[in-house]
Amino acid sequence: MKTILMSLASLFLATAALATPAVGDYAKYNVTISQGNQKMSLIAEQTITAFDQAANQYTVQTTYNYNGQSQIDSAQKPADEFVSDAMAKDIIANCASYQGTLEQVTVPAGKFNSCKLPTSDGNGGTGSINLVAGVAFGIVKGTSTEQGKVTNVELLAFTNGK
Repeated sequence: MKTILMSLASLFLATAALATPAVGDYAKYNVTISQGNQKMSLIAEQTITAFDQAANQYTVQTTYNYNGQSQIDSAQKPADEFVSDAMAKDIIANCASYQGTLEQVTVPAGKFNSCKLPTSDGNGGTGSINLVAGVAFGIVKGTSTEQGKVTNVELLAFTNGK
């Protein structure tokens, strides 16, 4: 499970970079990982639990649930890794200039107008994310492919913090 979670970490690092941060932001994702004939699904939940004004950092807790097992990770994320709702709206309004494609996406959490952006991890891994404004953590759908492993993420539920 640890190897699986490590591969998810890179996808969720991108997630933090695309959100309007507020304590209480919560997002629940269905994650499917497949490689060859093997496939697994898990639930990943992210919550902003605190903001340290002196350090200008948010604490993000991520819980992974797989086959009745849970793993909780907590990380400090600098506030400048998060993008405001205004920036997300700008990206959507100017999607093509960000090398994206406007796309209407339907996921279990609802129907969203989004900007589908290409991604790259610098190690040959590629994928895309669908960015929206007004949704905790900003991602409604994502995919990544690295060394034959395909990871798909879709938003199941969200709550915006205060």
